[in-house]
Amino acid sequence: MENEYHILGKLFGNPVDEPAGNTLPEPSLEIEAAGIRFLLKPAQFAQAISISLAKSTDKTLTAIAQGITEAQIQAACEALSAKFKNNVILAKGIETYGNANVFNGGSDYKVVSEEWFTCTAENGSITSTKKEDRFPAVLTQNVP
Repeated sequence: MENEYHILGKLFGNPVDEPAGNTLPEPSLEIEAAGIRFLLKPAQFAQAISISLAKSTDKTLTAIAQGITEAQIQAACEALSAKFKNNVILAKGIETYGNANVFNGGSDYKVVSEEWFTCTAENGSITSTKKEDRFPAVLTQNVP
């Protein structure tokens, strides 16, 4: 079995970079929050900015995500929400890949289990945290 780690999120509304007062530049912006480098870019088909880990030259994204704790996710979510004066959803996921039986008696290598930690913040304050065993539905929605 093999684990794959993810850090994903969304920033809703019309983000403004305080105190400079500049709107988010396109096509993307690298920013640090709670010691984690993020890449912010406009999300396709949504009124939101997508949040992902920024690429690093010395580690893969899954290796970076593996080392990030739930406390760091909460701190980063709170910091991004405070900085941009908007709603932010940030999640860390662990997908475990393995052999899964299929109908015809064979096997297939696919995700056999998932664990996700999701944090939501509004204007710099944490509003909720949640653990679930599937991809967070809130990350597929276009509104906070």
